[in-house]
Amino acid sequence: MNTKRLAAIDIGTNSIRCIVVEADQKGGYKVLDDEKSTVRLGERLTRTGAISTQASERALAAVGRFKMLIAGLKVRAVEAIATSAIRRASNGQELMDALSAALGHEIKVISGIEEAELAMVSAQRHFDMEYKRYAVFDIGGGSLEITTALGNHIEECFSLDLGAVVMTEQFLSHDPIRPADLENLQRHVRSSLKKLVDRSKVQLHTLIGSGGTTTAIGSMAMSALGKSYASIHGYEVLRSEVVHLLAMLTRKSLSERRLVPGLNADRADIIVAGMVVVEELMRFLAQTSFWSMSAASVRASLFVRWRSMA
Repeated sequence: MNTKRLAAIDIGTNSIRCIVVEADQKGGYKVLDDEKSTVRLGERLTRTGAISTQASERALAAVGRFKMLIAGLKVRAVEAIATSAIRRASNGQELMDALSAALGHEIKVISGIEEAELAMVSAQRHFDMEYKRYAVFDIGGGSLEITTALGNHIEECFSLDLGAVVMTEQFLSHDPIRPADLENLQRHVRSSLKKLVDRSKVQLHTLIGSGGTTTAIGSMAMSALGKSYASIHGYEVLRSEVVHLLAMLTRKSLSERRLVPGLNADRADIIVAGMVVVEELMRFLAQTSFWSMSAASVRASLFVRWRSMA
């Protein structure tokens, strides 16, 4: 069977990820490598409106490493996208030009709606949603995307500036977290959802979540139950678990959160804000659980564009 090696690079507000797959002529693929570099393009972006020199340097270094990776694996085609931080930053185009040059491939800035659609493509590929009305949410460092659908028919897409990095810098700057700041964040998320989404039109059977925050929630929930799986993909997380974990994390300092089982230490400073967004979304949509979808599966949805090439 003829195969072709393809790479997808996702330049987000919190991290840059690169996945390399070997795709076949039928649209299937096998993951060869999946790398992540936490670069924090979104640090201080809300206050300054620009991506910092330090964050830009970290991003250029990460892209340089990924260039060597894809060259070593003899990748035939590269799909590279940039999301919220690049969209919002006053120097976003300048940095994207530099990153494209460092990578040796064009990087495309996609809209929040396009982000939501990519997550939906992944959900439809990995979950049986026939005859079901459901929503897919994707929470990153800079934004939250929500897509509602019935079966394979996408109904509505929403994009809100409620990412974990942005909300942390805007509301949760103290360590330990102050209860008043947490309440202000919760009110802000509720207000943002009510302004954009008509709750009366969203009646769901299922909720599917993707992004680093949901991966962390799934990992912590499994650890709390003494479970251990190779992946959180397809794991059901109860809202009661989210509430319990959130209450536990808000009582801890940053150094204590870094030691919580199942939580990557690099995410300890932004996990509370991300979990507040998830918990408020579940409350708003009246959902008692969500199904986890791995970040790799969402990035791999980029390869759908290349089926005719494989």
